[in-house]
Amino acid sequence: MDPLFWFVILGTVLGLTVRLSFLQADFRRYPTTPNGLLIQVTVGAIAATMGAVTIPALIAKNYVAVTFLALAIQQLRQVRTAEQNSLKNLEGTEFAPRGSAYVDEIAKGFEARNYLALIVGLATTGSATLLRSALGDPVLAGTVGVALGALAGTALRRYSQVKSVGDVAEIIEAPISFKGYDLFVGDVYVMNIGLQATRDHINEQGLAVIIKPRNIDGQVSLASAGQRRAIMSDVSRVLGTERYIRTRRDFDTDEVALLIVPIRKDKGLVLETVKETPLLEVVRRAHS
Repeated sequence: MDPLFWFVILGTVLGLTVRLSFLQADFRRYPTTPNGLLIQVTVGAIAATMGAVTIPALIAKNYVAVTFLALAIQQLRQVRTAEQNSLKNLEGTEFAPRGSAYVDEIAKGFEARNYLALIVGLATTGSATLLRSALGDPVLAGTVGVALGALAGTALRRYSQVKSVGDVAEIIEAPISFKGYDLFVGDVYVMNIGLQATRDHINEQGLAVIIKPRNIDGQVSLASAGQRRAIMSDVSRVLGTERYIRTRRDFDTDEVALLIVPIRKDKGLVLETVKETPLLEVVRRAHS
């Protein structure tokens, strides 16, 4: 059998493997439902195959295939639009909506990861195909191609890693207190609660944290309304929200107070969820 066929298979498999490595069981940025997983795996496999066949098609002077490849890449761009529209349609059903900044972040992530699969497939099959003549051994060429593809995948994965809130801020548990009708988390005023029964309920069932920026990057991040909304959205989805979820920024200290009356009352889980909330691209642009 033609070695080019096996080179294409190697590129497709390695590209898909890289795509699968991003499919973490995490509702915030990745699909967790069976249908969502099926869609992303299928599109990832198609992207990896397109990258893998590019160099063999050029060598065979099959320019029609390359034209089709360009058209298929345009279709990959629609993944971002489809995901964006889907998430926006669900915003009205959420207790704490993600917000446009977080929705855009998730949609871009889906699109970019398909391109990663395409690039790894291209690097694997392309290098194996070009080295076949130089090395004179298809097996050795395939091995080198896989190594170069794996190296490209590792480098791209490291490059695409997203920082989280815990990288720029310290998250600590904070007490809930009332001064008259005013609710405070630590020393940060959050909101006004008129009914005594509601104040008692928040005192008994509420959880609160203070998010303290470590440096100027943390201050810029927590100043973003989109970033704070992303934090509330993640906490609400992990713990469930019985009634209240609020954030409030102290303009003097740049600390952010978070209050929630959750369904699942787990202090450690609140701290971990806030810590693992991703920093949005709008914030990363501000840092640069």
